[in-house]
Amino acid sequence: MRTLKFGIILFCVFLITSCALLKPKPVPPKKITTYELSINELSKRDLQKDGVTININPITHENYKRYPTIFNAITYSLLQKILFSSKPVRREYSDFFILTNLPAFEVVISNNTDHIINLNKSAIRMVDDISNTYEAVGKGELHTKVNIYHNVIRNKGGIWDITSTSSKINRLRLLNKSTEILPGFTEKTYLSFDNPSLGKAELNSFFASRKYLKVLLFQVPTRLDKAGNITRTQNFECYFDIKRIDKLLYADGKTKVINEQINKSSYSPPTQSPKPQTVTQRSSGQKTQSRSTSYAKNNTEKKQNTISSEREKLAQDKKELETLLNEIKQERASLQQEKSEISKNATRKNDVFTDGSNSTRLVTKPQQSSQASTSYYNPDLLKSSNSERKATKNRVYTSQPKTKRIQVAASGRTLFFNDLEHLGEILTEPVPGRNMTRYQLGYFSEYEVKNVLLEVRSIGYKDAFVVK
Repeated sequence: MRTLKFGIILFCVFLITSCALLKPKPVPPKKITTYELSINELSKRDLQKDGVTININPITHENYKRYPTIFNAITYSLLQKILFSSKPVRREYSDFFILTNLPAFEVVISNNTDHIINLNKSAIRMVDDISNTYEAVGKGELHTKVNIYHNVIRNKGGIWDITSTSSKINRLRLLNKSTEILPGFTEKTYLSFDNPSLGKAELNSFFASRKYLKVLLFQVPTRLDKAGNITRTQNFECYFDIKRIDKLLYADGKTKVINEQINKSSYSPPTQSPKPQTVTQRSSGQKTQSRSTSYAKNNTEKKQNTISSEREKLAQDKKELETLLNEIKQERASLQQEKSEISKNATRKNDVFTDGSNSTRLVTKPQQSSQASTSYYNPDLLKSSNSERKATKNRVYTSQPKTKRIQVAASGRTLFFNDLEHLGEILTEPVPGRNMTRYQLGYFSEYEVKNVLLEVRSIGYKDAFVVK
């Protein structure tokens, strides 16, 4: 009996030790490093000027899933070899394809002016702290990126249908020189630049060698005259500090932040109010009173800054109006002087005639006889000759064929040109291979098209040109 009990005890100890040995060892956490872009708070003040407000949000590998417009869920298949099988088996894989180059930016522009904001003459750039400049890319570059990835999968024997990805790129609203924002509207667009970083590892190495990035929108038209000409432009700059985050990645997928480091950019706004001084040893009542007084001082300083800026704008507008008035006065005086000279010359021609000799005598105008002499000035004959010349010119010009057209604009949206209907017929023509329409005015002869083109440009369509 004792031996049986002793054997049972040994068997239980054996089971406990074997279970302890079979228990898997805990996997130590893995240290990973990620990077984020955080907007510099001081540069936010520089994103609202003359009724135009711009908000810019950065997009990286850490947060791109918050913006479903810039990525597409794809499914592709690859051939794989299996043990103890002579034929490879095709397996399907699912992934997310990011349409833009990273880092990308979501740009929201609010137009609170009374005119259309057209960025066809603006400059859009991204600059890093070592003075590298990156230009904004269009949809053609994004289609090239899709084709490169498609060729990589096809070289591995894979199959991927890129139709949905290409159509999503065509629907993507990119910020470029063809962007137009109507007055009172807010447009949400996306910015992608020609930086070569595609994968997550490449982007992390790119961030590790930089301190900050800045997005520049230069020469944005904020004021136009009645003719549509640009009278004032503004520059917008947005700085992004690069933030390094060290984390611990556990086996269950959870993470823990252990260190954060941010590289502050050396950005300073053009007008920055001084910070109020604080005193350390104060009672509670004095602290609340000092906070309220400092808050009131900050408000008064902000109001004074806004008032001074408005005064400067009014003074500048006043100077522009004064210069315009002076120019109008000078033109009026020159016109009056020319008018007086023309009237003097007309009176002299009525009283001066030649008698065939080299000398000129001032006499009264003789009465018109039946046989008019060629030495006398006859205005009736001059009028008849001028009318005959004009009639011959009109016959020549009207006989020319009307084959010329004037292209006014080309856009992917429907446009209306009510201010040009009195000049001719508005013609539309689709652009082959692109989702755009040409808007033209026609038809005119070679003599008429020059005058009509000058009038179209004077209305405000400066980029209009003649099409055969």
